[in-house]
Amino acid sequence: MAHSNLSHEFPDLVDRVLDSQLCNLVVSCDGVTQETYEKYRRRGNLGLVVENIRLIATAKRTRRRRFPWVTAKFLVFDHNCYEICAFRQVALEAGANDVLFVSGFAD
Repeated sequence: MAHSNLSHEFPDLVDRVLDSQLCNLVVSCDGVTQETYEKYRRRGNLGLVVENIRLIATAKRTRRRRFPWVTAKFLVFDHNCYEICAFRQVALEAGANDVLFVSGFAD
């Protein structure tokens, strides 16, 4: 298992992920709009994250691979809690296998 925000623009990122033999890739993405996303992920690029999920999912289908299983993880805060339903839809449409919601609030 590996965790990433997938906010990287490497030409060989998809090949590296698929060739890594990961069982699960957990992608943290905490918003559905760029404005909300960068409140927690400073200088992050939401479009790049969603596109990387899409590219990985497409490559998995093309190569007929089940893994890595892509889990889209959403840290829930006051500033993004109203985007939970939209996040599920965006993540699954991009190709995530499942979606995980985790409280971002400290105990």
